[in-house]
Amino acid sequence: MHQRKNIRDAIVTALAGISVPVSVGRVYPDHVETLPSVNVVTADEEVAESRVMNPNVSAQWIQTRDLSFEIECRALSDPPDDAIDAIALEVEQALGADETLGGEVEIIEYTGSTGELAGDLEKPAGLRTLLYTANYRVDARDPQQEED
Repeated sequence: MHQRKNIRDAIVTALAGISVPVSVGRVYPDHVETLPSVNVVTADEEVAESRVMNPNVSAQWIQTRDLSFEIECRALSDPPDDAIDAIALEVEQALGADETLGGEVEIIEYTGSTGELAGDLEKPAGLRTLLYTANYRVDARDPQQEED
């Protein structure tokens, strides 16, 4: 499994205690009957430090990467902002409780959020997307698990 998959799984595990359903990589919008909800999406990834030789293991090149991930918090409420903020609070608290995601990453960092409102459903709907970056290290030739 690629380390990105391990990170997504660790995020879902961290969010297991929140009060709304959590999905991963949902492309199509939620249906009214599935709201409120949270969707985990991995986004861009950048190499923060390229190929440093691991002195403890020959022929292992450690690469530090920054993976952007998004947590989409959706709610159907009037007004939607209060309901979305309540979900966002749960998410931020859950992810803040373990900034290494069980050791899968060096650290996660909250980097901001974006918001949208829509009035075309039976009630006003809203979306707040929480933006995070996960810093992790892998063997550049075999990025299956985090490297120490």
